[in-house]
Amino acid sequence: LLIPALLAVAGCGRPAATPATASGVRVVSLAPNITEIICALDGQDMLVGRTSVCKYPPAVVDKIPIVGGFGTPSLEMLLSLKPTLVLEVDFEDKTMSQKIDSLGLTRKRIPCRNLEDVPAAILTMGELLHREDKARELASNMNARLAVLRGTIRTNAPSVYVEIWND
Repeated sequence: LLIPALLAVAGCGRPAATPATASGVRVVSLAPNITEIICALDGQDMLVGRTSVCKYPPAVVDKIPIVGGFGTPSLEMLLSLKPTLVLEVDFEDKTMSQKIDSLGLTRKRIPCRNLEDVPAAILTMGELLHREDKARELASNMNARLAVLRGTIRTNAPSVYVEIWND
C-alpha cells in the first residue's frame, strides 16, 4: 500500500525540465525545406520539433519529435517543446499562423515559393540561428550553381509539368 502511494506522489512532481540547446535557441520546423536548411546550417542541435513529412536528413527522423503534419501542427505539442522560434513557410491558410501567434510563440515565415527564394531563405535562417557565416557560404554556393544552370538552359526547351504535392 505504501509503494503505490509513493509512486503516485512521485508522478505528481514538477514536469521534467526541457533540455536547453547550447545556443539557447529552440526551433520547431513546420516544413521539410526548413528542416533541411537548418541541418545544412549545422543547426540540428537547435531543432526540437518537426512535422511528419520532415524526413531528411535521416538523423532528424530518429532524434527530433514530430509536432504534427505539414501545416497542421498540434498546438499542445508545440507548447510542450517550449520553442524560442517556430519557422514556417508561406501557407495559403493563415489560420494556423494566427493560432501560433495567439499562443505567444515567436513565429517567422520563411518565403520559399521558388528556387530563386532559397538563397534568401538560407540567409534569413542563418541570421535567426546565429549561423551567418555558414549561411553566406551556402547561399553563395547556391547562387553560383543557379547561375551555371541558367547559362545552360535552352530557350526553346519544352514546357514540363511537375507535381510536387497532390493537395
